[in-house]
Amino acid sequence: MPGNNKKILVCAIGNRIMGDDGFAQHVLEALEKDENKNLNDIFDTGDFGTANFTIANFLEDYDTVIFVDAVKSGSAPGTIHEIQINREDVRDDIDLTSEMYSFSFHESGLEELILFANVMKCLPEKIIIIGCEPKNLEPDVELSPEVERSVGKVVKRIMELVTEINK
Repeated sequence: MPGNNKKILVCAIGNRIMGDDGFAQHVLEALEKDENKNLNDIFDTGDFGTANFTIANFLEDYDTVIFVDAVKSGSAPGTIHEIQINREDVRDDIDLTSEMYSFSFHESGLEELILFANVMKCLPEKIIIIGCEPKNLEPDVELSPEVERSVGKVVKRIMELVTEINK
């Protein structure tokens, strides 16, 4: 890409019809609104639902991937978590998140996807995981009020990250 622009993917992980597990899809919708068009040209978005290993090959064309997901850590609902991982720090023999968070709502956890993508040589230079602590994981298309309040904060943080990455 010309200039300093790095190729960035903002990747939504979650199940839209399972309450707060659809947090990432709400963030993606907000990111794609007109008021964010000034930065939308320098990153791609993708809704990967309940991620599994098949998305690993989609990551290889990017310098940075920002995963957005519901993250269960035992914090108060609506709490936002951010983890940044560099490709060179990923080893095949470690669990990247075992000491901090569980990403196990889906077919495979994000930690397994990251490890698999690394083994397959598809892992981008930088991985950022932005998660929101869920409250309701029951069938519902609406977010809980606590999680809904975090959508705008995460959109703002993603825009900051995209700007920082492309400095």
